[in-house]
Amino acid sequence: MAAGHPLMKRIELDTLVTLVDSSSFIKDYSTKLPLASRPELGDGGNMRPVVDLLVEQIECADFVLLNKVDLLPGGLEGEALEQLQAIVASLNPLATVIACEQAKVPLEHVFGSSVHKVVANLNIEGQHRGAVAAAKAAAEVEHLQSCQDNSCTHEAHTHHHHVDHHSCSASCTHEDHNHQHHEHKHHHGEDGHSHGHGHNHKDHAETRAAKRFGIKSFVYSRRRPFHLKRLQDTVLRWLPVTHNKAVDAAAVAAAEGDSPIKAVLRSKGFMWLSNKHTTAFYWSHAGQHFEIREEGDWWAAVPDDEWPDEASGQRAVILSDFAPSVGDRRQEIVFIGAGMDEAKICAQLDAALLTDDELKAYNDKWSSLPDPEHAGAPTAVAAST
Repeated sequence: MAAGHPLMKRIELDTLVTLVDSSSFIKDYSTKLPLASRPELGDGGNMRPVVDLLVEQIECADFVLLNKVDLLPGGLEGEALEQLQAIVASLNPLATVIACEQAKVPLEHVFGSSVHKVVANLNIEGQHRGAVAAAKAAAEVEHLQSCQDNSCTHEAHTHHHHVDHHSCSASCTHEDHNHQHHEHKHHHGEDGHSHGHGHNHKDHAETRAAKRFGIKSFVYSRRRPFHLKRLQDTVLRWLPVTHNKAVDAAAVAAAEGDSPIKAVLRSKGFMWLSNKHTTAFYWSHAGQHFEIREEGDWWAAVPDDEWPDEASGQRAVILSDFAPSVGDRRQEIVFIGAGMDEAKICAQLDAALLTDDELKAYNDKWSSLPDPEHAGAPTAVAAST
């Protein structure tokens, strides 16, 4: 309704605040119900899952107000609030999380030029890069903490600024895991390339709470496509999961032995499928909701004259995602959960990647339709890993 209104030329979105009903969060996150069954939530009463709206409104906010904390067991001092704060902070590491009662929060804490805000001006790709950066930063902190052990002799522990090995399991041998930026043609925006790093300066209490409840995140990164049928057989049949350890540990403990994916609270990111060479896909899973949707063309497949110009600074961001022979095509999925077995999740996903022979056939098939040339892109031929 606001689109096209003259007033919209005079104002801009500055800050987004999401109000969460703390007393019903876990129930809403675990439900399979669509919005049509919850008319009080608005959004036209369509068949969109409640959990999808819930996660979206948390992840796009600069401030998340956890309201009605007095209705949680233990109130402001209870473990339930601490756990909820850890979950919400993991879903949106760039947001400031504030507990409150009756939605009472001093306005100067959430509005004004002095407060930190960045998320409202990010598109989906900027939010994704923020999640990737936060996951890698958390893994780096955990890695450095492990080095406090005087008996540590692992060679990689001397490289404090190297984070590629955090993108997968310790046994992973893939090399190209240091890609943190993503920008597709149809999501391109002036704020899509800047997510900031404010999460590095947030209250460490959130990190301690996440560690206490076993909530962590990691980035699964690979430079070869998924075989769609194997992905369906080995991974996708477990999604959407029935329970999440982060929200229903007892129920999951009674059903052990199915899939490591069951411990995932939230997963999201960009993916590369072998049946679509030019199309980037977006993987989104939260609670009982899971979808894979087309997200536009990989920048590698977009003619150079349709790219942003050098002056915008975004061309360098795009090229930072490129690798020889594959361009910006990749798997880059952030996993958030409690008690996750990172190595097993990576192994399950790896089993769905193209084999060496399949990758050769894939490259042979598409070699007759090369990507447009892009000035500054790496051109040396290298094996995809």
